[in-house]
Amino acid sequence: MPYEIQMDNKECEGHAVVKLDDGRIMGCHETHEEAEKQLQAILINEAKQKEEENSLDQDTELRQVDRKPPKFMQENAQRGLDNLNKAGDGLVDETVRQARIMAKGEQLSVNKIVKIAAWHKRHLSDLDREASSPNDPDTWRASDVAFLLWGSNPWTNPMEAADWADRKIAQLVSEGELEPRASESSTPAPKKDQVQGSKKNPKGSASGKKGGIDFSESTEKSIRGRIEKHNEEVEGKASWRKLKMGTAKANDISFKSPRFIALDTSATVGFDGSSSARTNKP
Repeated sequence: MPYEIQMDNKECEGHAVVKLDDGRIMGCHETHEEAEKQLQAILINEAKQKEEENSLDQDTELRQVDRKPPKFMQENAQRGLDNLNKAGDGLVDETVRQARIMAKGEQLSVNKIVKIAAWHKRHLSDLDREASSPNDPDTWRASDVAFLLWGSNPWTNPMEAADWADRKIAQLVSEGELEPRASESSTPAPKKDQVQGSKKNPKGSASGKKGGIDFSESTEKSIRGRIEKHNEEVEGKASWRKLKMGTAKANDISFKSPRFIALDTSATVGFDGSSSARTNKP
């Protein structure tokens, strides 16, 4: 007990309530009973203060963003660690170290979460090759192991960890734990360059998964032909690579659009069905 009642304290006549760690006298009393009452009041007050401090700590902890990777990321990371022999020469020690943290379900650093989101977007095109079998490690490529180590399943949902990271980044920014980063995609075009729609396709008609833009019959036929050609090229690969007409219209892919899948390009189709074209250059 950090306090005691002393009856021989030179600085107090009668019964002194003394704080032991610094010798401070909390009060002097004529009777032992009065000293006991003060001692009990001090202990009760300190217990209340400690309880309030613990409550504040818990509230702070609840407000902080939980950076523990979900179970699917833990399992994918462990699967990648179990198959490092397929990872290739480009694997760096830091990726392995972070994958071990992820596999254990420990808190990831804010920096790692930001990197997860960026890495997936940068490397999605690495999966644009002949499909491997998730049940036959002998067919795995280095990119398969890489996606596993970064938390995603390259065969069923290669952007799942990136989607999780994007949500966490938004939460971190909201809680003030991460400064928002301006990017070209987040910066709106000048008002004079912003398209507000037309009589045929009013503002907001391109929103939604299916898209509401009205194309001419010839344009739709052209788009459909290009999409069919693309889907033939990715036949036998992961199903998320295939592109649908509704998604194409929602993303405003037309024969005049720079985002169109041209015949002389190789397109990477995002998990949400969106497409970004890249030229066939080494």
